[in-house]
Amino acid sequence: MTPIFDPYVERIVQETDATKEEKEDLREELLIHLELSYAAKRKEGYSEEDAKRIVVEDFGISGVIGDQIQEAMFPYRKMMMLTLSITSILFSILVYLGHLFVYKDAYMIWLLLSIMISTSLLVLTIQPIEFLNRRSWRNSLLLLHLFVYLYGMLMATSLEGEIAIVLTIVSWFIILFSLALIYRTTIFDVQIDKYTKIFHALNLTVGVFIIAVTLFFVWAALAFSVFEWNLMILLNFLPFTIWLIAYVAGGRFIARRKKMIAYSLSVIPVLNCVYFYFVLL
Repeated sequence: MTPIFDPYVERIVQETDATKEEKEDLREELLIHLELSYAAKRKEGYSEEDAKRIVVEDFGISGVIGDQIQEAMFPYRKMMMLTLSITSILFSILVYLGHLFVYKDAYMIWLLLSIMISTSLLVLTIQPIEFLNRRSWRNSLLLLHLFVYLYGMLMATSLEGEIAIVLTIVSWFIILFSLALIYRTTIFDVQIDKYTKIFHALNLTVGVFIIAVTLFFVWAALAFSVFEWNLMILLNFLPFTIWLIAYVAGGRFIARRKKMIAYSLSVIPVLNCVYFYFVLL
């Protein structure tokens, strides 16, 4: 095969969220198709440059083709990501304004953090960045998004009147939508064996529980503490930190087919959470 179509094909492949193996197969299929079309044009008497130009023009713009392949591989996921990002940005602004005008509290840090995460998801969905591992960055952002908007849900419920009801409903929509995307992008859209799927499903479920409990205790501590942030409040993040470390370490072992070690690490955050919240506290 001639390398003349390599840059064009690479731009198409980079538009997808496929695994490394899937990208290799896709790259090979596209190159074979383009090379056959190119050879046919050459037999018709076209020059090398004209044959290449006609083949690329007939095939289409790389970004559009990549987007179509992405949609075929993962139906409706782009629409779901766009819906989540835009809804989250609007929710953040409304919750911030609600607290600012009702309680005179300016949660500027939360606003900036939530807008930054939601905007990053939006940009990553609309325009992939070639040098980033799109799958890892998206999944990490979705977990952070869930963490931030669970706290946003607590902020929404603390408002008064009809606006509190509306924003609370929207917050639950955002949280459930985030969960659906996390499970989909981490488990269902990936070609992995059932043991790996069980590992991720178990850890993600435990993680969501720990995040929810952590944020509840932090919110309660801040609501009743005259010192605002202090060491005891920061200690509430210990179970989450242990879960994150255990999840990352377990992921490395499950990738090496060491299932028992990976599953054993998954139990540690659960035991730690029970001990921390129901024994120490």
